[in-house]
Amino acid sequence: MNTDTPPAAALALFREAQSALAASEPVASGEILRRVLALAPNFVAARQHYASLLLHNLNDPAGAIEQIELLLRTDPDNTGYRTFRAAVAGRIGDYEGALSGYAQVVASAPGDAGAWLRYGHALKTAGRADEAVAAYRKSLSLRPGGEAWWSLADLKTTRFTSGDIAAMRRLAQHGGLPIHERAPLHFALGKALEGQGACAAAFLQYDLGNTLKRAMHKYDAADFTALVARARALFTVPFFAERGGGCEATDPIFVVGLPRSGSTLVEQILASHSAIEGTAELPDLIAVARRAVAPGGDARSYPSALAQLDAEQRRGLGEHYIARTRIYRRQGRAFFIDKMPENFVHTGLIQLILPNARIVDVRRHPLACGLSAFKQNFAVGQVFSYALAGHRPLLRRLCEPDGAFRCRAAGPRASRRL
Repeated sequence: MNTDTPPAAALALFREAQSALAASEPVASGEILRRVLALAPNFVAARQHYASLLLHNLNDPAGAIEQIELLLRTDPDNTGYRTFRAAVAGRIGDYEGALSGYAQVVASAPGDAGAWLRYGHALKTAGRADEAVAAYRKSLSLRPGGEAWWSLADLKTTRFTSGDIAAMRRLAQHGGLPIHERAPLHFALGKALEGQGACAAAFLQYDLGNTLKRAMHKYDAADFTALVARARALFTVPFFAERGGGCEATDPIFVVGLPRSGSTLVEQILASHSAIEGTAELPDLIAVARRAVAPGGDARSYPSALAQLDAEQRRGLGEHYIARTRIYRRQGRAFFIDKMPENFVHTGLIQLILPNARIVDVRRHPLACGLSAFKQNFAVGQVFSYALAGHRPLLRRLCEPDGAFRCRAAGPRASRRL
């Protein structure tokens, strides 16, 4: 693969693909990029964009691997390509591949703070906590940043020293950090102060972090309320009784619920069974839900559009989900867990396309769950969690010295199926 100047037609289509992605139309962008690469297979920038789109927007790690392998074939020492390949390995549960890839990257670029940070994430996922701490500390020594401090805090086992807290405070006051680094820094400070028993001061830091998060993301509670109302109106007993079919697969187990409800604990319990494999928070059902809506259709047509699916379409969507998730299943067990909490929105879809799947609904006291989510700097999604609305005074009282976050004592409960 060379870097010859692509033909004018390919360049024009490439710009069109970028515009489609900017307009939040990733499927259209992907279709255009396929046309670009058919016209100009050596168009490196287009292939890079396509690989990134497949992984981050279209949730197609297998496709992303295919594209990055083509790039690596002609430029095997490219640090960016090797980093991307390691990231994909981590996404599909190939932790040894991810660790090996990141280890090679930091060995070739030891002064790259971002590489050490990503290596730390891989070590954490693989359960190598002490090495993850060392990698995060190395990243901080190269470039102090909020994400690295939060990564240490999110290990849950880190005990911050007074020197750590002072360093975070200095960084917050004088670091000149961009907003995406300042937000996690405040969450990390909150965790550190909470660990010292300074609950009121910790709440202030969480509040600052959440305020910055709200500025970064758009969320309208009314939109979600309307979605729930449409689902309740559609998914009735007669609705399902009139619609048979779907994919007959019995292997998926969906663990759903609010974030911080205890879904990870429930997943770990289930995955301890010899016939059940734990995977991750898979984005694939969300992708299938988008597929169920006509291309270019209004998001507000979901879930109502599901009523138009015939038996063959329902079976096809279920089979598509099973095919998409096969790449995550590395142990050959009879059942696997999809622990994406937000799938609670799609339980009706699951019943339609995978009627034999199990659904485990994990619930926790809403006050405990809400406060726990407010204290968490989520990597992606969960944008509803960054505001307390009318509950702020109550939660602030719980964070005073005599309250000491006491509502976190309420643990998870699980029911088998919604």
